Amino acid sequence: MNNKKSFIIKKFCVIIIIFALIFVFQNNILTDTKPQIPSDKIKYYEDVLLYGTEEELQKALSELLLYDVTPLLNQLLNLLNSSIKPSIKIAIINCIRSLKEKAKVIAPSLKVIITDKYADKNLLAVTILACGELGLIEFEDDLFNIFNDKVYKDDINILKNILIALGKMQSKKYIDQIFSYLIDSKNNSEIRSAAALYFSEFDSIDIKYIQKFNEIVIDKTENSFIRRYLLYALSKYKDQSSYEFIVKAISDEDPYIQIYAARALKEYKSDEAISVLLNALRSNNPSVRVEVLNLLGEIKSLEPIDAIVYKIMNDKDNNVRKAAREAFLKIIEANKNANFTPEQAETIKNTLLYIFKYDPLESNRLRAKQLLLEIFKMNV
Repeated sequence: MNNKKSFIIKKFCVIIIIFALIFVFQNNILTDTKPQIPSDKIKYYEDVLLYGTEEELQKALSELLLYDVTPLLNQLLNLLNSSIKPSIKIAIINCIRSLKEKAKVIAPSLKVIITDKYADKNLLAVTILACGELGLIEFEDDLFNIFNDKVYKDDINILKNILIALGKMQSKKYIDQIFSYLIDSKNNSEIRSAAALYFSEFDSIDIKYIQKFNEIVIDKTENSFIRRYLLYALSKYKDQSSYEFIVKAISDEDPYIQIYAARALKEYKSDEAISVLLNALRSNNPSVRVEVLNLLGEIKSLEPIDAIVYKIMNDKDNNVRKAAREAFLKIIEANKNANFTPEQAETIKNTLLYIFKYDPLESNRLRAKQLLLEIFKMNV
C-alpha cells in the first residue's frame, strides 16, 4: 500500500514538472521577466531546499521555475554542489540558467559539472546549454574539448547543445571547425542542424561563410532543417549576395523552406521583395499563404492591397482569410493618412465595411469601424 502511495506521489510530481516546463517554454519564462517569489513563500522554499525529501524538492523546484530565484541562489548552489541525484541538479540548473546578472557566481558550480568525466550525461547536456544562456564564454575551450572527445561521439544531444551554447555565448574561436563540420554532408544531420543554429546567433560573419550558405539554402538534396536555419541566419546578415538565392528558395517545393525564405526576404525591405512575396501567395500550402500575409502586414506597404483583398474574399482556407483581414487592417492603420487613388479608396472602404459586418472578431470589427470614421468620416 505504501509503495502504491509512493508511486502515485512520484507520478504527481512528474506531472507537475511537465506542466511547469510546458508553461516555461510557452511563456518564455527562461528570461529576465520572471516575477518575484511571494514573500510569504520564501521561508517555505528555504526549508524545503535545506530539509526536504527528493519528492518535496522536485515539487518545489518545479514551482520555482516560474520565479526569479535570486533570493534563493545561495541555497540552490549549495544543493547543486552536493551529492544530490542528477535529476534534482537538472531542476536546479533550469531554475538558475536565466540569471545572467549572477553568471559569475553560478559559473564555478557549472565548471565542476562540465569538467567531470563521469558527470551524468543528461545533467551535462543541460549544464552546457546553461553555460551558453549565461554567456560564459570563458568555458568555450572546455565545451569544444567535449565536442572533440571520442567519449561523447554518439551523444548527439550533448554535441548539439555544445554548438548551440557556443553560438549563444557569441564564441567565434572555433568557427572554422564548426563551419567544416556543417558543410560535410557525411556528418550527423542533427548536429549539422545545430551548427547552422550556431551561425544564426551572429549578426555578421565573414563573406566566405555566407557564400557557401547561399549555395546550401537552394540545394534540394540538403537537409530541410539545415536549410531553414541557414535562411534564418542569412536574414540576419542581410548580405546583398544572398538576395537572389533567397528569392530562389521561396519557390522551393518544401513549404517550410518557402516560409523561412519569405521571412528572410522581408528583412531586405526592397520593392522587389513585395512582388516576390505576392507570387508566393499562389502557394497551394495554406501555411505558406498565412505566413506571407503576416509578412505583408508587417511590411505595411499599400502595394499588395488588391491581392490581400482577393484573399479576404476568395481564399478557401479560413486561416488564410483571417490572416488576410489582419494584414489588411495593419496596412490601412499604418497608411490611414495617405493620399489614396479613387480606386484604392473604393477598395479600402468596401473591404472595411465587409470586415465591420462579417469579421468574427469583435476587435477587428471595431478597428474597421474606427478606420471608416477616420478615413471616410463614416459612422456605421
